[in-house]
Amino acid sequence: MPRTTGTYATTTTLGESVRAFVPRPVPPADPPLAPTCFVDLNRQA
Repeated sequence: MPRTTGTYATTTTLGESVRAFVPRPVPPADPPLAPTCFVDLNRQA
């Protein structure tokens, strides 16, 4: 099975059709990273 990284959207602007690549969302979309995971490392930096 081929890997699908996104799709193409076709739109028209000023009478000209153009295609734009629309990538799939980058994981992880949910849940967000908990601040407790990086607060100590940020303080050390």
